[in-house]
Amino acid sequence: MELKGAGVAGGGGFNGSLTLDEASLASLQQFLHVGEPDKLDASATGETTIRTKDGNTALKGSLDLANLRVSGQSLGAPLRLDYQLETGEAGTRIQSLGVKIGSLAANVSGTAGPGGGPLDLRAKIGRASITEIARLASLFNAGFGRDVSVKGQLAADVAITGKPERPAVAGTVDGSDLVITNAAWKAPVRMPGIRFQLSPESIRAGGFGIQAGSTNLGGAFVLSEYTGTDPRLTASVSAREASLAELLQMAKAFGVNSASDIEGTGVVTLDVRANGPVKRGLAMSGSGSIANASVKLPALPKPLQVRTASLRFGEDLVKLDDAAGSLGSSNFRGSLSVNGFTAPKVALNLAVDQVDTAALATTSTPAKPGTGQPAPRQVSGTGQVEIGKLISGSLLLEDVKARCKLEGGTLTLDPLSAHVYGGKQTGSMVIDLRPQPARYSVRVRFDDVDADRLMSSTTALRGVITGRIGAQAEIAFASGDSAAMARSMGGKVKFRMGAGKIMGLNLVNELGQFGKFLGMPPAKESETNMLGLSATLDINNGVGSTQDLSLEIAGGGLLSASGNVNLTDQNVRLRTLTVFGREFAEKAGGSRIGGYLTAALLNEKGELIMPAVITGPLANPRVTVDAERLAELKLRTITRSPDAIRGTAEGVVDAIRTGKPGGLIDILSGRKQAGKK
Repeated sequence: MELKGAGVAGGGGFNGSLTLDEASLASLQQFLHVGEPDKLDASATGETTIRTKDGNTALKGSLDLANLRVSGQSLGAPLRLDYQLETGEAGTRIQSLGVKIGSLAANVSGTAGPGGGPLDLRAKIGRASITEIARLASLFNAGFGRDVSVKGQLAADVAITGKPERPAVAGTVDGSDLVITNAAWKAPVRMPGIRFQLSPESIRAGGFGIQAGSTNLGGAFVLSEYTGTDPRLTASVSAREASLAELLQMAKAFGVNSASDIEGTGVVTLDVRANGPVKRGLAMSGSGSIANASVKLPALPKPLQVRTASLRFGEDLVKLDDAAGSLGSSNFRGSLSVNGFTAPKVALNLAVDQVDTAALATTSTPAKPGTGQPAPRQVSGTGQVEIGKLISGSLLLEDVKARCKLEGGTLTLDPLSAHVYGGKQTGSMVIDLRPQPARYSVRVRFDDVDADRLMSSTTALRGVITGRIGAQAEIAFASGDSAAMARSMGGKVKFRMGAGKIMGLNLVNELGQFGKFLGMPPAKESETNMLGLSATLDINNGVGSTQDLSLEIAGGGLLSASGNVNLTDQNVRLRTLTVFGREFAEKAGGSRIGGYLTAALLNEKGELIMPAVITGPLANPRVTVDAERLAELKLRTITRSPDAIRGTAEGVVDAIRTGKPGGLIDILSGRKQAGKK
């Protein structure tokens, strides 16, 4: 950089020239402490004459900018400026400002008031290639996009007046033979011609057509009050039997950001009008249809297939009536309205054959560093649904009817009714689809459900209990196979069952082995016939604890229990007390059962009482006497009668001496008189 000249101190003026020879604009900004060197750079060559006098400065010269880069993006062509202007207290007068990029030549003249004052400029562009304009616009993230190539002709004659922040324009801009291409597109987007008529009141473009492959789109628009704070748009678009893929291609070609992440195929007919304030939302109207469409949206994990639907446009939404289609393995019929595309808000009334919640789950992908593109937002919506089958891991609900709400990746079904394994379910369900696997929070009531199928689908207790179950549950768990669901389960379940069986365990046999039932031969079946079963389970990480388990055994037994049931590995630890009725007790041997230290005792009603501990896997549990509880029960029996206390010691000695161990049960039950030798 070289400055030559002579001047008079104290405002007497200066005459000279400034010469740049491949000077770096970024280095110059850094040296002068102006601008942002990392935003703008170029290699500048040129000469400017400088004349100053009485506070006014006149500049005349030229400047060639090579390797122009804005925010790291290259223009890809040299830019030349030729200028003659004066600036001072009255503002700036541009006698001539010529801009040339390749074959494009533009000239600006006029005045600009001081300190950002009003403009009065005239800009002219002769018939020139639009390619360079597209290049220049792309540097400022405007125009047609970085991966797009643009060809065509442009001419403009425009007057610019008013405040710099909201200028008014008047004149015309004519474009012709516009061709927009992208390597990813099957065919270019063409616009034979378009004329923009500019005035301080409005910007108009009428009767233009856009072509892409076999698709023809017609349109017109008027942008009014654009110099104010609340511009208004009136626009219309029409297409008949158009390709959805080619319509999306047109939108991307003209920089519609909401279409950048959408892909689709199908046939679309449109007749749409939009009117209203641009910033506060347009009111849309019109109709259309769609057939055999497949749409990929960032918010959906799989393509949305629409076999047929009629379209209605109103306010800020698009509504599909009489829609039939699918999403993944789910087929649907009904109505669907969508507000927005990158973050769709959906209102629906659908009948769906089946839904697999795993297919609805999505994971957001963070933006790549430096791209500035946010991760896709998830779909949200409300509505009424009927689902033939709702599948979540190994759990199956049928004939589901629910009011649903999907927001922030959480699906809420409330109220919810369904058929489940031959019975009925009512209540509510919240499914968090964001984590993998999905998380469930359930408040339900089951009535007359097949217990084995329900427990097999939600826990590892498979083939353990048969019968019909009713239950009330407030639980949370993660989806997956039955073992995974059981491990993650927590909450509270209160259930009741009628007649059924406990498979793999014959409680009467097991109790009879250590109780020495003399009058009853062992049963061959390895199962327990029951008349009823009920309990309240507090579940934590798949382990249920109970204090009120009650089992009514066929044949006259009633078992009560407390302890733990592991829903994952089927292991149990239960402390039980079984009471058999008098008739059963007599068949089992009555006072003749047992040995010296018998594991059972008879109460005053003639009922047989047996405390036991059940441990191990339910498929092959171990049943042992509960010695601690047995001692407590015998002590209670003894202390009922003072005579029994006095006779107990003598009776025990007599029983041992005579070798009649059966007499011990009489002594400990308080039925043998004291004082007998």
